[in-house]
Amino acid sequence: PDLKGFSKLGFTMNVTSTTDLVVKQLLCSSVASKALTEGYDGALPIISSQTEREDYLCECCLIPCAKCGGSLKVGGDLTSMEGLASTIKGKMVDIRGMTSEIGR
Repeated sequence: PDLKGFSKLGFTMNVTSTTDLVVKQLLCSSVASKALTEGYDGALPIISSQTEREDYLCECCLIPCAKCGGSLKVGGDLTSMEGLASTIKGKMVDIRGMTSEIGR
């Protein structure tokens, strides 16, 4: 359709399908798991309750639980803060690159 006469443009995106693996890779990585459940670099763990820790570990399939049939396939583990920052930054650049050129 010819939309040249319209002054507004709406754009929607399914964020889950775009970011799901990136978020899972970040939150379920070794470095994030350590920060959340054990503490990192002298800091206290972010998740303080044992029940919440078990829920988190189960959601990431990091411990055996009913919802998991194996580990999550998220593109590899992130084992250092530097690796985490570099990997997630690169993926965010990729995501931002998936934008419309309309209005630029």
